[in-house]
Amino acid sequence: MPSTDGSGAATTGYFVNDLVASQEVPGVERASWSLDPLQRFATQATFAYDEFGAPQPLSGAASISTKLGDR
Repeated sequence: MPSTDGSGAATTGYFVNDLVASQEVPGVERASWSLDPLQRFATQATFAYDEFGAPQPLSGAASISTKLGDR
């Protein structure tokens, strides 16, 4: 997927267990995830780039719940 101005392509990074670690559309938006000790998604951070090219946290970005009950 190209960026909005056509200058680059979206990139995706992976953890060694093949889960998505990060995604970025250059100059538009970036998201990254962390894993808990059981290799489940724990947190997500999402940023949008401002007019100066600096990443700014998006409002409403929150932790992903990893409590799955008693399994």
